[in-house]
Amino acid sequence: MDSALSNLISRIKEIKEKKLIYLDAPSPARPFLALFLEKPLLYVVGDKERKKKILYQMKSLQPIVGKACLVQEVNKEEELFGVKLQTNFRQEKVIAVVEAQDLHREVEDLDYFLAHSFLLEEGKETHREEFLELLFKLGYERQELVREKGEVAIRGEVVDLFPPHLSFPVRTYWWGNQIEKMKFFHPESQRTEEELKTLFIPPRSGEFKTVPLISALKKDIRTVFWDGAMVEDFTLSSRQVFCGISAPQAEVSFSLKAEGVPFFWGKIKDLKDYLEESPWSKIFILLPPEKLEILSSLLEEEKVDFGLGLEDKKKVILFPGYLREGFGIPEIGWAFISSWEIFGREFAPSPKVRKESLASLSSLSPGDYVVHEEEGIGVFRGWKEMTVEGIKRVYIEIAYGGGDVLYVPADKVYLLQKYVGVGEEKPTINRLGKSEWNRTKERAKKAAEKVAKDLV
Repeated sequence: MDSALSNLISRIKEIKEKKLIYLDAPSPARPFLALFLEKPLLYVVGDKERKKKILYQMKSLQPIVGKACLVQEVNKEEELFGVKLQTNFRQEKVIAVVEAQDLHREVEDLDYFLAHSFLLEEGKETHREEFLELLFKLGYERQELVREKGEVAIRGEVVDLFPPHLSFPVRTYWWGNQIEKMKFFHPESQRTEEELKTLFIPPRSGEFKTVPLISALKKDIRTVFWDGAMVEDFTLSSRQVFCGISAPQAEVSFSLKAEGVPFFWGKIKDLKDYLEESPWSKIFILLPPEKLEILSSLLEEEKVDFGLGLEDKKKVILFPGYLREGFGIPEIGWAFISSWEIFGREFAPSPKVRKESLASLSSLSPGDYVVHEEEGIGVFRGWKEMTVEGIKRVYIEIAYGGGDVLYVPADKVYLLQKYVGVGEEKPTINRLGKSEWNRTKERAKKAAEKVAKDLV
């Protein structure tokens, strides 16, 4: 581990026994510091948008600082989110990012939940008689045939039941004390449908004892990290870190000095100068994968020495991830740069990677054919910096028929694909703004439909 980073960790350990800590650190650096605190850790923010950004930022920084743990959001829309969160807090080193307003949201108490529910799993050994006894304790009523929610029917090695949270009842097939298979079935026709591997069984009422989320987690939390938001009516024995808000009777203050990094507004030569001349021992550039492809091509053109993985020992490392904004920590000599500083805009994190993105922009050479989603086939000419309406950005230059030229902003790269043809025949170059590309796509669509019909 880097010696400077080790010294910072040692400083953090010195406040380990303190309960109320005031953290003096700018907003961008707070998730970085939280990764080093004792877990399970509850990271509290003021709104949903900030929760999402903090979540992605911490996940991106994790592999860089070498702090492996589960980082999750508290998603109140997810079924039984309180049960899952309590389970994780008891079993794992976990960081959960939550909105302050959700701390008082009622969730199922885990201990009561475990005592008043059951999970059947295909192939798993389950004592059948004890399971049936539990069903009756949970309020299920025995019938000849199951038609209504909360009913159970027992016919030899087959047990039918209708949990209250499902739309259809379930037929379970037993071999001794083992579940062989489970299937949904229609209560009227009794015909079975698709199989299922697991079956959650709550009480017949479908209701559990509930408690506020903060109370449910209280005994398992080791650290609460209040980032610019907090709730006043709480009592916690765990360590509490306050930042961006006043700390009630803080026992100790901890300062982490961080400074901003300059804005480059798409000026790659300025970025190059900064990367080469700045005093940082390590500079991490975190961008979405498709933006890393763009930047790596541009930096290669400028002859910048950089690495593409954490195992690389170079000063500049390009790494897939997300930051709200860049920052540097002089104490360890590290700097982090985001899309905001490089391109002048923030690329919102997304759990899905666009399938339309160019597979490898770095493999493109001037003269290669590309396909624009809306304009059709053109010729890739290269990268170009241009100032449009007072804003300098990086564009992809594409030549079309009739001398037309299209400049695609770098952040719209997902509109492009590399052209893949059959044989050596060159494709027809489309004209901008013409309908021929739409006609081509329509012909292809009809041909595909015809092939599909012929196959049926």
